[in-house]
Amino acid sequence: QIRLQKAKELLTDTDYSISEISDQVGFTSVHYFSRFFKEKEKYSPLEYRMKRTKNRSYALELQAFKGRRPGPGAESC
Repeated sequence: QIRLQKAKELLTDTDYSISEISDQVGFTSVHYFSRFFKEKEKYSPLEYRMKRTKNRSYALELQAFKGRRPGPGAESC
């Protein structure tokens, strides 16, 4: 639970990548970290970050991750 709490803090308070956060909280595999996080929080690390920060850049990152294109009216970077 300590690693999960630290990961949640890093997701909301930093711009570190999911891979960097995974390493910092002691996981050797980013895939295992993501599965573990989703099992505990019901959201992937990226979804959690997007919901907590409400930052447009993370929303775009999530869309790109899922292979979607931004919808009409979306700002381009």
